[in-house]
Amino acid sequence: MATSIAALALTRQQLRLAPRRAGLSSRSYASISDPTHSEILNASSAASSSSPVEARRQQAASPQERRTATQLEQERKFRQYEKVLKAKAAEEGLSTIEELAAKRKAQKDASVSASLGLKPPPKATATEQRDADLAAKIRAAAEKEAARKLASGDLSSNPHGEKSPIKPLGSILDLSKIEGNEEMNADKIRELWTGYHSLKGKLSAAIPTEVYERLIKVARQYPQFVLPLPRTIVGGDDPEGEVQATNLQPGEKKQGYEMQFLEWGFIPTATPGAPPATTVLFTPLAEYKLRQEFAQPLLILTHYTDLARSKGVVLMRGDVTSAEEVEANPAGVAAAEAAKGRGASVEEQERLKQTPVQTTVKAPPEEGGGGGGAKMSEKDAQLLAMTMQRFYLPNAAEGDAAAKERKELLRAFHEDKDAFSVPRLCEVAFTF
Repeated sequence: MATSIAALALTRQQLRLAPRRAGLSSRSYASISDPTHSEILNASSAASSSSPVEARRQQAASPQERRTATQLEQERKFRQYEKVLKAKAAEEGLSTIEELAAKRKAQKDASVSASLGLKPPPKATATEQRDADLAAKIRAAAEKEAARKLASGDLSSNPHGEKSPIKPLGSILDLSKIEGNEEMNADKIRELWTGYHSLKGKLSAAIPTEVYERLIKVARQYPQFVLPLPRTIVGGDDPEGEVQATNLQPGEKKQGYEMQFLEWGFIPTATPGAPPATTVLFTPLAEYKLRQEFAQPLLILTHYTDLARSKGVVLMRGDVTSAEEVEANPAGVAAAEAAKGRGASVEEQERLKQTPVQTTVKAPPEEGGGGGGAKMSEKDAQLLAMTMQRFYLPNAAEGDAAAKERKELLRAFHEDKDAFSVPRLCEVAFTF
């Protein structure tokens, strides 16, 4: 016991002398932090080893007895340490040790940030949080639907078992005759594909596989975007095919834009080694905000990758939604009943009841190539497809400032909303 007191006195003496030897005042040691768990265990070990009687008793004990004694001592110290931490948490108005640990971590992070001159990230606004929640909901629904199709093996049906309007490539072309024919190269396939769709009045293209892979690489990173579609705005009454504006004089015309919401979808392919097939949906942005998942896309681009590896070509087909298909899309009470049938929440059903019907303007008959009272002309569809490629294919020539700005706007739409500018988007989208 005398040895322990002497050792303790020596330790205190050393503590008193240490600040002086280091050239520090004793005031620097006025605040001492709480003991850590390892310090408590080490102190216990030091105290027990300082007693000769205790040392002889430990030497006489068997290995099993020494291990048991050590475990009991550690458990006692654990309980003691836990009691200290609980008391500390209670002093700071916290109920658990976990809350105390989280508070200490936050204080440490804040201290490090302050020492490095870092500012805490700004909190998301209500609009940004709503957009983020909506994007997460869309991604979750898309992933769930892709998993369902992959598990069922039916890639051409919706969640209700109804057939999709997107036709499989095998229902358009006889793939067995193409894949087994060495004379049927990419150029002949392109000629066959585009010629067939020209007769049907549909948008089509044949894309080299390497170009398509660059396209979807960017699409995976930025699966959503908005594109401007030129429109003629007139004042007063709304003539056929023109958008009405209340801030213009009757009959006065002005060039404007209708924003289209672009969304990529990735579909697993049954062809081994082939890149995924994709769809690109174009929906009026105002319509999408009102109806969300019930909004009817006016243009659907489908990229077929069945021949991507065997022939080195990806086939694209554009389907313009007809007026009849838009009118058949549920709205208001009908949409709410459809949502109720799939188990939607009461809040979602009430929102759908208040959602107005689709109000997109019909394309002028002289411009339309899709027929059947299409809501978007073939010219508009072709322009959207070309504009999409200008943003998603980063093959800008050296010194092309507009191409670099298009790439930056696509990035800013997802990563830096303050840097995204709609006027600049409308300007560089059609700058060549």
